[in-house]
Amino acid sequence: MAFFSTDNPKVDTVGTPSLKVVIDAVTADATAKYVEPDQELEIYTDYTINHRYEKSRHTYMLPISSPSGFQGNSVAFVKLASEVLLWICDWTACRWSAPPTVPNSEPTDSNWILLDELMEPAMITVAADGVTPLYRLSGTYIYGHTNPDIALINDINFARPPWLLDEFDLKLKSDKFDSTLIDLKK
Repeated sequence: MAFFSTDNPKVDTVGTPSLKVVIDAVTADATAKYVEPDQELEIYTDYTINHRYEKSRHTYMLPISSPSGFQGNSVAFVKLASEVLLWICDWTACRWSAPPTVPNSEPTDSNWILLDELMEPAMITVAADGVTPLYRLSGTYIYGHTNPDIALINDINFARPPWLLDEFDLKLKSDKFDSTLIDLKK
């Protein structure tokens, strides 16, 4: 229960607020970057694409067998082979009413060679209505690069889900590196 005082005066009601309800169709903005589904029920419930890039420089660290080290160092580094680059693409697509559109395993860049692929279809289930099917498919594609760039960032890209138009820049740029984010200050 509130008590009224000079710090908390009683306020009289001013009147009833007016309210206007408009019922209309929701339409996509002409500038939206979304792809309209073929049918209203073909909605993606889950869609992820995760890229991992593993660059092996084939540089190894070996201990120096001398108790006093060599040229002031206690370890040596050796390069046994040229650099290789793997691209591992993990994805999951899930959609109501129709099987989902999934990433094509054939790369558009001929520098990437498909080494391995795995697909894992989940059991089909239905919605609460007992009729609408839910399709889920997951997969992994593994690629090797024929001639990796010296800078890893030049060979990697972001992924795009199927409900966005193909209008975004998916490449990373080296100007996005900031050495102060992880490097220890001396």
